[in-house]
Amino acid sequence: MQHNNLNRTGANLKETILNTSSVNQSQFGKLWSYPISGQVYAQPLYVTGVNIPHIGIRNILYVADMHNDVYAFDADRDTQYWKVNLGPSVTLPDNNFVYSSYSDIKQEIGICSTPTIDLTTGTIYIVAKSHLSSNIFADSLYALDITTGLNKFGSPANIQAKVSGTAYKSNGTVTFNAAKQNQRAALVLSNGIVYLTYASYGDGDKYEGWVLGYNANNIRDQAVVFNDDPNGHRPNSNNTVYYARSGIWMSGQGPAVDSSGNLYVITGNGAFDSTQDNKNNFADSFLKLTPDTLNKTFIISDWFTPHNEYYLDSKDLDLGSDGPVLIPNSNYITASCKQGIIYLIDKNNMSHFHMDSDLIRQQIYAFGASHEVHGSTVYWADNSFNPNTGLTYWWPQGEKLQSFRITNGLYNKVPTAVGPSSPFGTPGGILSLSANGSKPESGILWVCIPISANAGPATVPGMLRAFDASNVSNELWNSQMNPSRDSLGNFAKFCPPTIANGKVYIATFSNKVQVYGLEVDLPVNLITFTGQKENNSCRLSWTTSFEKQNDRFEIERSNNAIDFEKIGSVVGAGTSDIQQQYAFYDNSPMNGINFYSLKQVDINGKSTFSRIISVDFDQYEENYFTIYPNPAKNQFSLILNNWSAPKINLKMVSMTGDIVFQTSLTDRNLKGANYTINRTSSMGDGIYLIYLTDGEGEVRIAKILLVH
Repeated sequence: MQHNNLNRTGANLKETILNTSSVNQSQFGKLWSYPISGQVYAQPLYVTGVNIPHIGIRNILYVADMHNDVYAFDADRDTQYWKVNLGPSVTLPDNNFVYSSYSDIKQEIGICSTPTIDLTTGTIYIVAKSHLSSNIFADSLYALDITTGLNKFGSPANIQAKVSGTAYKSNGTVTFNAAKQNQRAALVLSNGIVYLTYASYGDGDKYEGWVLGYNANNIRDQAVVFNDDPNGHRPNSNNTVYYARSGIWMSGQGPAVDSSGNLYVITGNGAFDSTQDNKNNFADSFLKLTPDTLNKTFIISDWFTPHNEYYLDSKDLDLGSDGPVLIPNSNYITASCKQGIIYLIDKNNMSHFHMDSDLIRQQIYAFGASHEVHGSTVYWADNSFNPNTGLTYWWPQGEKLQSFRITNGLYNKVPTAVGPSSPFGTPGGILSLSANGSKPESGILWVCIPISANAGPATVPGMLRAFDASNVSNELWNSQMNPSRDSLGNFAKFCPPTIANGKVYIATFSNKVQVYGLEVDLPVNLITFTGQKENNSCRLSWTTSFEKQNDRFEIERSNNAIDFEKIGSVVGAGTSDIQQQYAFYDNSPMNGINFYSLKQVDINGKSTFSRIISVDFDQYEENYFTIYPNPAKNQFSLILNNWSAPKINLKMVSMTGDIVFQTSLTDRNLKGANYTINRTSSMGDGIYLIYLTDGEGEVRIAKILLVH
């Protein structure tokens, strides 16, 4: 999901490859780019161990763009597995959609928000806007299988809603209008419901803040409908009445969700009635929303509105330009706004509204109204001995990068460290963090930021920057240190970096997603590596797009994906910038599963290794043992059919080589015996190999797929 978790901390705390020593100009840089049809506003999402049909287990990067295209890329190389289009996007400008003078979104609008992924069902949920005909526009919710891109769970579902209200002199009913509403904030999945929020396209009038929920297993079943300003109206300084607004956009940040399933959102400017405490018009407010699926709505369990809300509204200083972050191990929410104030609020006592002051836990006038904050802070618990302290990071527009420490529910008002300035306008720095737990040498703050002009109304160049998270005055690397190699391209507004498994994935407005990582001077760019049976042989094929001083490829084979031996070699192309194709035949494959890897050796003797592929090659007609059920959930059984021995050793190994179960079968009569294996906590979803070895070293191998 966007910013990694339901707290929206923006931190990946399982990054063991990148650290403050390895991320530097000589070791870190751009590896490749994925081609994209349109501009990318949605944060790319990373999933490990996806079983792509006819391909196998892969780590996948999912990308959605404004052209309404969704992609599944191999996260470890420049390979696309599938691409689907979710309908015609809205070409801009379009006066039927919103007034044409607004230019914060260019070209087209399609998929604007970050999707969310349900790992238990292998489903990605996405909202796409389409121009159907003439002045007819539609928003649709899609549920796609992450392995194929195919629709599931009733997908697509047309988004519609209405509530009781008097906004727009609507005779008692306020109706959702796809031509006025923009689905910008990231989606969230909680307790079987997919939630999406709405604001506007460029403050075009007659919009509201909506929160809609759909049953994740049947997205045509609308579970929740909520409008934060159904009766909104207020005269402006010219005494011209406008209605409602109060959009929930949060610069693309998604709602936060606590352990009880409450949603936290922050609304933008609009109507607010300070004279009543039992309210239903909530402009410029923090809202705690409890799902009431029986009545298909939300209960406003708690809320906070600043005492100067009318001023915020009159100056377009949205409270909701930032998104909420739930501080782990605490009862507190933090966020900032266009006024540059850091708020710290007790989520169990949010204090509502007071005319003269804000009775919240704490607020810091850290940046000032000219230094707006967009997209939310990130949080890192950097002290393994004290779970009640951590660092937050902020880079407002036109201001310096700063980190503030929070301990036991209070901010230290003095920054712990101050980094460089951002001399340009909207939106400032968009942040993510990677670390190996709380280890200080592992913490890196990643920032995507414009480098030449205000990115609000224009498409401008951007850069990726990496800072020591323990001291943000120490910049480790940026993409302009070696622009010929690492240049980012055009900045993607409000879109955070995605960091996983030693790589950093960055969306752009240059029709590319850039990939950065270690070993930037790889001698070979391997595009494909596949294997298939041909009669009694196994044909291995691979393709390169670039080679530098490549002497040869050595082909290695294994029966357990751990211990490899060389079985042949193929001469490389030396130095080449055109596509090269290679093939090698293993004429003596082993019985069962053969694992293959390429060892690339350059002219200086240095080597790199490809990924591991597998080919099933059973040369025997006998069925030595049977596994059922397969796939399995909680347990499975193994029956020995045509194999008898005094003792057989059984080993169950994951695709990463970890032994998750082993035992010895020593029954007096093994042949025909039935053995049940119960699933343990170390056996996650995925494919495992079952090895049976007799006393003479004969090995039999089979696969088992474990699922929820």
